[in-house]
Amino acid sequence: MKVESLEWDSQFLGAPVSRIVAEGASRRELAEAVARLRAAGVRLAYLFADSPLAPADADALQARLVDRKVTYRMEADGLPSTHPWPAVTPYVPAMPQAELERLAIESGKYSRFHVDPRFPEDKFVALYVQWLRKSLTGEIADAVLVATDAGRPVGLVTMAQSGPAGKIGLVAVDEACRGRGLGRQLVEAARQWFASRQVSHAEVVTQQDNVAACRLYETCGFRVHAVQSVYHLWLATPSTSRPEA
Repeated sequence: MKVESLEWDSQFLGAPVSRIVAEGASRRELAEAVARLRAAGVRLAYLFADSPLAPADADALQARLVDRKVTYRMEADGLPSTHPWPAVTPYVPAMPQAELERLAIESGKYSRFHVDPRFPEDKFVALYVQWLRKSLTGEIADAVLVATDAGRPVGLVTMAQSGPAGKIGLVAVDEACRGRGLGRQLVEAARQWFASRQVSHAEVVTQQDNVAACRLYETCGFRVHAVQSVYHLWLATPSTSRPEA
């Protein structure tokens, strides 16, 4: 089991945040780790487990299942050769950032930060806006591709290379433009970009509950590489949390 404090998350939320990676930890070990975090004044703990907790154990820890995290992977030999995708172009600063930010927020609809009603709505929005902005500036992404319709951004995908791996970050298509194959064009264009970088494999992470995204990646040739259950443990509930469903 690994327990670590998360500096960026703590600064972002304005309160201590930690991560627990269970790695086969016993019920007692998890309970003791949570007790130590609570005593240390940690507000929120993310718990990552390779298999779901037993309902009784989750209840005892007051752990809310907020994500069944699926990592999809494709080896280099599955990446395509050059192919034109007419609706997809590289991002340029002249594109309206407000439209791109709206798409980025939409991409987080199934994320644990939106699913969890205790996570403040304004923080969820700010998180995805920051993710996009740092992608556009090259801070956390190496390329951003945008799908346009009549000159208006209606989809986007962000990519980065981390060592031998290519990683897709944000993927979104405007709700009004779905069903036109734009999501597939964006993912295929990302695969093409990875092929040009000669990565050993490409990865993308989504939520098992995001059925449309899972279907898209599988249609494009990605296969499930790993699944994790992610829990949020609110050791002190923020006053700005959303009402329970």
